[in-house]
Formats: sequence, structure tokens, C-alpha cells
Amino acid sequence: MYKTVSLVATALLAFSAAAEPTSLLVFAGPPSGWIKEYDLNGTFVQDLLEPREYASPQYGAIGPDGLLYVSSWTTHRVVKMDLAGNIVSEVVPNDGVVVGKTFLTIRDDELIVSGSTNGAIGVYDVNTGAYRRNLVQEGVMNGAHSVFWLDSGDMLVTDIIDNSIRRFGSDGSYLGDFSDDAILAQPAGMELSPDGTTLYVSNFTNGQINMFDLATGDHLGQLFQAGTAADDLTYGPDGMLYAASYGTNSIYRYDFDAGSAEVFIDGTKGLRGPNSVLFIPSPGVAMAIGIPGLLVVRRRRS
Repeated sequence: MYKTVSLVATALLAFSAAAEPTSLLVFAGPPSGWIKEYDLNGTFVQDLLEPREYASPQYGAIGPDGLLYVSSWTTHRVVKMDLAGNIVSEVVPNDGVVVGKTFLTIRDDELIVSGSTNGAIGVYDVNTGAYRRNLVQEGVMNGAHSVFWLDSGDMLVTDIIDNSIRRFGSDGSYLGDFSDDAILAQPAGMELSPDGTTLYVSNFTNGQINMFDLATGDHLGQLFQAGTAADDLTYGPDGMLYAASYGTNSIYRYDFDAGSAEVFIDGTKGLRGPNSVLFIPSPGVAMAIGIPGLLVVRRRRS
């Protein structure tokens, strides 16, 4: 399953092999405040967004208009940029609805933005930026971070303040906690195992990537250690699991065949405080296709 794109992406990717990711973007909030581009071998390409040109760019997604939507944790807004790094316009202002904007995703015509400070998860019109609703039942979340959709339509949301993973129905109703295990320490990113039975969750406090039984919520142990202050989890086109380590200025990747993790990009390649990773096709390919929001596969499973 994908957290960032709809299932249409599967068919669209099959239609055009040219849409395969050719590079990855690394987003960094404070104190760095930049977006860096690397090729698939981890070689630095460019600063897509210069430091502090846009405060705290922590998460991004490619929209149906071919532009990059980027959230800001400190200014509580979302802007869109072209893939040359130019800020085009503001999509969501500091509206007071979602405070501490972090995790950002696009599903069909909806832009979904989590508030790590006030727990709101705003649903906005991706074209106009108009606020539509809160994604989940209000008053449940305190520090909303990643949102993960299950095949059933239910949603799992990490609460980075309350150290829990909440479960909501497709209508946003609170169904109880998926897990509040004591192992959770500022849970941030989530991903599903290749066989679809296990949920991986990153701890921002200590960098652990923990495993939970998807059916029961039981803790199954630790998958690997991603330095310290682990944030976003995402699959690459190579099938490996990538983790952004804010604390150790690194991007880790876990090789399922080898059963081990390694540092893929580190501070010697310009990283400082990375929050998330987004795999993208080249700008030329993205603009030529015309529906690039459905081309960027952040997640492995469908």
C-alpha cells in the first residue's frame, strides 16, 4: 500500500517505465532548512532549496500539477515548488488549524497535512488549498505525525507526543489504540513489511525501528537501529527500506535480503538533521507525463 499515492499509480507506472524514480530528495527542518537532491547511488546532485530559503521544509509530495508540495514545521504552512527548486506559491497559509505542519501526503484531490503540535490532521483541496475537514475525530490526537492507510480503509496515526499509535475508521472515528507499548518513544514514521503482516515504526527519541504485528498490535522486536532521532520511513525503487536519522545526520537503508542496515548517505555528503526522503523521477520526465503525482511511488506495497 502507498501512503502518498493512490492505487492508480501501479497501472500508470507499468504504462511508462520512464516514470521510475531517478533521484531522491532529502528534506531537513531546523536548523538546516533545505532540500537536497541525490542520485540513486547516494551521490550529491544539488541543493534543490537553499538553506533557510523556506523555513523548516520537513515533508514533501508531488502533486497532480507536477509541482512539489512542501510543509513547514515552524511557519505552519505549505508551499508548492517546481522541480528546479523555485517556490511557485503558497497553498496552505498559517491558518491556525494545523499547527506544526510535518507529515504531508496527497490522495486523489486531497492534500493531507499533520499537525505535530496541536494534533489536527487537515484535509485541504489540493488545487485551491481550501480547508475541507479534519481527517480524524477531534480531541484524540495530541501530536499527529504519520498517517498510514490499511487495506480495510482504517487509518493508523502516530502520536509523537502521547507515544502511541491510534487507529481510526475510514470515516475518521476513533477505534482505539493500535499500540501504546512502552517501547514507543516519540513514534514518527510507519511502513509495512514486504509480506504485509508487520508494521515498522520509527522512534524519534532513540532511533529504533520497531516491529508490530499488524493484526494484533503486539510488539515483535526491533528491525534495526537507525542512528538517533529516526523520522520518516519509505521504500526505495530497490525494495530497500530507507530511514531518515535526524540525530546522526544520515539516511539509513535496510536490505531485507542481507537482513542488515547500513548508512546510505551521511554528514560528509552535506546532510544535517534530515526528516524525510522522497523518491522522484527526473524533472523532465515528470513534466512530460503530466500526472506526476501518481508517478512517485514512496511505498513498496500495493
